[in-house]
Amino acid sequence: MNHWSEIAEQLRQQIEQRHQAREAGLQACRKATQLCARAIRSLHRHEFETCRELLTEAHREISHAHEQLRPFPSIYYAGFLHDAEKEYVEGETLYAIVLGDALPEPDELGVEIPAYLNGVAEAASECRRYVLDLLRAGELDLMIGTESAAEPGVTQMYVAQDEIVVAARRDHAILRQRAKLADLCAYRWVLQPPGAPTRDWLDHTFRRHGLPPPQVQIESSSLLMLPALIAETGLLSFISRHHLHQPGTPLREVPIAQATMRRRLVVVIRSQGYLAPAAQRLVELLRATDAAQSAGASAQRASARRNR
Repeated sequence: MNHWSEIAEQLRQQIEQRHQAREAGLQACRKATQLCARAIRSLHRHEFETCRELLTEAHREISHAHEQLRPFPSIYYAGFLHDAEKEYVEGETLYAIVLGDALPEPDELGVEIPAYLNGVAEAASECRRYVLDLLRAGELDLMIGTESAAEPGVTQMYVAQDEIVVAARRDHAILRQRAKLADLCAYRWVLQPPGAPTRDWLDHTFRRHGLPPPQVQIESSSLLMLPALIAETGLLSFISRHHLHQPGTPLREVPIAQATMRRRLVVVIRSQGYLAPAAQRLVELLRATDAAQSAGASAQRASARRNR
């Protein structure tokens, strides 16, 4: 019985240590999340020094959470630390973009890679909000982006349609057959992280057809890197059809109607605002370019069908 008493006391102490670490880490993560939210609001108000101070304080809280939770992996990876890190990365990324600084790297911020990727992806939506505020304030003439729900104070003008398609290297096995959506489940992918509109659309499409989501081997938050990653790795991806029209590209479309995402590109201007002649000319050029590219793409698809 004495031996059992010793075991029970050791277990009690271990449980107490875990509980104290969890409570300390959870409190630090909650505080860091609140600080990051305040920092982003400060950034939208152009209070850059306040934003910097709040992000620095958030970093201290996250570092404290790491110290408390690292000895207990089951708590360290429970999720709340990841969420706090993600909010911190979002704030730091948005701060760097607005001030024109280089994007911070995961090691520099002291965060795990999944939290870094998710935070960078979420910063994109905050960038859009920041630019919209500049547009409403008259500091910008226009913004180019994808169509979204109506926003107060701005008007969206359609200029082009963009189609996101499954792409593969020209020697990929998937191109040797008339592929169906289910066939894509057999291969691995390089995609943007969850939260990116194209990734969420593709995941939803697979689930809607009763299929497991794509097997993602590499996640990249940079759209511009995806074509190069496809060419280097031989993985499938989901990119704009415009990338496939570049001269000398080793990439080919995997033609599957159910896996083709269509999105409208728009120019956003202030409601009742004056559109300068140069801005009007830009809109005309964008529409003309879209018409030319659409005609070229149609001709290429027709040629490909004839050659099958």
